[in-house]
Amino acid sequence: MVQADVERPVAALGEAAERPPGRADGFIQAGALAVDADVMTARHEIRPMIFVLPNGKSGTFGNDTEWANARAGPYESFVLDVVHNVDRRFATLAERQHRGIGGLSEGGYGALNIGLHHLGDFSVLQSWSGYYTQTPTASFADETPGVLAANSPSYDVPSLAPAIRRLGLRVFLYQGVKDQIRPWRIRDFSQELYRAGAYVGYGFYPGGHDWGLWRGQMPHMLRLASAWFSTPPKADRMRGPPLGHGRPEHPRAGHPNPRASL
Repeated sequence: MVQADVERPVAALGEAAERPPGRADGFIQAGALAVDADVMTARHEIRPMIFVLPNGKSGTFGNDTEWANARAGPYESFVLDVVHNVDRRFATLAERQHRGIGGLSEGGYGALNIGLHHLGDFSVLQSWSGYYTQTPTASFADETPGVLAANSPSYDVPSLAPAIRRLGLRVFLYQGVKDQIRPWRIRDFSQELYRAGAYVGYGFYPGGHDWGLWRGQMPHMLRLASAWFSTPPKADRMRGPPLGHGRPEHPRAGHPNPRASL
């Protein structure tokens, strides 16, 4: 049951551009988001939240929009428009403390890219099997090095350190132990976030680059988002660099950006 008169945090979630193409309702159909959220809310394991699932499909590029303002269209701006429209239409807690963005694969990259570009809008970022640098492929084909760098979260973080320290930021990154993304990239990006002042965690969990992994970690990610929404973004302090959870099976396997290898 949804109580429209109760203000709730908002979590925006972006899908991947997989083969077959990802769909926004994948979180519901394959990820069992609605079931997990309902059960966990009823058990008081998480607080009630509003989940926003934008449909970022392009007529030319299909689902391969990178959730960015690029050749496929202004999809980064589209996500912000959707989030702010939800604030106008529903009983939300319209403050960055109570707003997060996450996604899987390309959506994980998009969540980081959008979240870092708009730190005033989001205090919680989650990337599930995402990547951290952009390549001149798909909707970024033929783009300049400057445009690629401006849409590469790993390049953005150092310059954002003053804002991250002032506002506070919580980030969680994970991928499957069999994922094709090179494991050192998630470790290095976690360290970059930590040095910039973010509260960051990361992990390697059983699975590959598929819904078996993402479905299994759904309750974990919901608990984490709920807990972080409940306290100010600067409430947590790390005692040292992130150590991560688990380890990948193939430390030197994979690609810097899985979209470039398809």
